[in-house]
Amino acid sequence: MYGIGRNGGSCDTSLLARILTQGAASPKKEGTMETYRVEELRAELSQLLRKQSEVLQSRTFGGATDTELLEYEIRQEIIHEICDQLAHSVEA
Repeated sequence: MYGIGRNGGSCDTSLLARILTQGAASPKKEGTMETYRVEELRAELSQLLRKQSEVLQSRTFGGATDTELLEYEIRQEIIHEICDQLAHSVEA
């Protein structure tokens, strides 16, 4: 119905893992705006992924509404955009 799949158009698993763990593994430049923005994006990504997981669990048990599935698709696009932004910042 809404095309919810395992990949769903978001970043691949290895890139996502690297993005989420990069902050802990690399030295930070204290006080830089870029560092703050990256951490902010990581936090937002984490929150969005948690919500996605909740919808998938609900869907598995038949409890996801059409509205929740539509919101899932919108969040999926946002997740993809955040992954792109973070991937570019990780490369830098």
